[in-house]
Amino acid sequence: KASTTASTDEFVRIFHLDCGRKYFSVSEIKGIIDQLAENHYTHLQLAFGNDGLRFLLDDMSVKVNNTEYASSAVTSAIKQGNKNLTSGSSGELSESNMDDIISYAKDKGIQIIPLFNAPGHMYTVVSAMNTLDVGGKYLPTSTPQ
Repeated sequence: KASTTASTDEFVRIFHLDCGRKYFSVSEIKGIIDQLAENHYTHLQLAFGNDGLRFLLDDMSVKVNNTEYASSAVTSAIKQGNKNLTSGSSGELSESNMDDIISYAKDKGIQIIPLFNAPGHMYTVVSAMNTLDVGGKYLPTSTPQ
């Protein structure tokens, strides 16, 4: 559904891309950005956390209840959760991948809207928490399909 911006009467055209359940490569996302620019879209909403978690920072270390979890352990647990979610789509975007996508989109006149779908749709995050034994066991609200 399209809307108008609060500050102007310009028409806002947004495309939503679910990158959580299916991995899209940088080149695929750039191809979508090209199509959006050609068709006068203004924004691309990237849902990078929608059951899966397809965006990893360079440093994924976290501290929970005075326990520190190393970046490599968190990254490994997230990647395993994504693999458990679907065998047909594996991969994650790195911090530098996202920097590249955001820069490319800006050059094309497209703004990126990041979306982390929480508290629902967190299958991979819950799976990673269980793998790392963060605060006990958590049950996913849905089973991966």
